[in-house]
Amino acid sequence: MQTSSAKYATALSLEPRPSRRFALFLAASHGGAAVAVVVAGLAWWGDVLLCVLIAASGVHIYLRHVSLAHARAVVRLILTRHGQWRLVTAGGAEHSAELQGDSYVHPWLIILNFRLNKARTSVVLFPDSLHAEDFRRLRVRLRTQP
Repeated sequence: MQTSSAKYATALSLEPRPSRRFALFLAASHGGAAVAVVVAGLAWWGDVLLCVLIAASGVHIYLRHVSLAHARAVVRLILTRHGQWRLVTAGGAEHSAELQGDSYVHPWLIILNFRLNKARTSVVLFPDSLHAEDFRRLRVRLRTQP
């Protein structure tokens, strides 16, 4: 008889897609930050500088984590049956990765923090980033696997 944990100990191959929820969250959070800067009453040049930095941050996050158009954006995650991770980027690079303990798993959001050699990267997944069954399987696997 197969236990439920053995049932989910199969390899997972996930291909995230752009998330509309993430795009809306990103626009709201960065838009709110820009509004806060403007109402803070700084000098005009301070408003402009901070709003440019907020916009640059929004564009970077959008390209790397939302639209997955950045060369370093993770476009495929492979979790082997034995718990090893492989990440494939939009630029075609493939990396062995170690999932870090500070990753976050919630029914509405998964943030996977990885160590790649000496670098770190994160993958942010909203429910609309994956097929519903893949999102559920990943959540279950992350909660049941040490």
